Amino acid sequence: MAYRRVHFELAGDASPVLYHDPPGVSWKAAADDDEELLDIFASALEVSSDPRDVAAVRGAGARQVALGMLEDAQSGRVYGCERAWWSIVTLESSPAGFVLPVVFRGFARGALE
Repeated sequence: MAYRRVHFELAGDASPVLYHDPPGVSWKAAADDDEELLDIFASALEVSSDPRDVAAVRGAGARQVALGMLEDAQSGRVYGCERAWWSIVTLESSPAGFVLPVVFRGFARGALE
């Protein structure tokens, strides 16, 4: 498993790019199963190459760090988000990754701050 933070900005006037997932790949809302999202997130943090993550996991453990990051996102203290955006990607019905789009405080987009 690999874990990367990907920073991106959506252009307001850009047309969406439509594509089809490869065979066996599907998506589901992460809100359907909080434990599954927490497990996937913790597994990703255990192999993160980001020095901040490595230090945090060493200090508190991957599951606790994942829980804290999810709580930060939902509280609005650090990020703004729409929980409905959070997704889990599966490959042949097994969890393969997750997507948690957020907007950092101070970088307002629409109704999110």
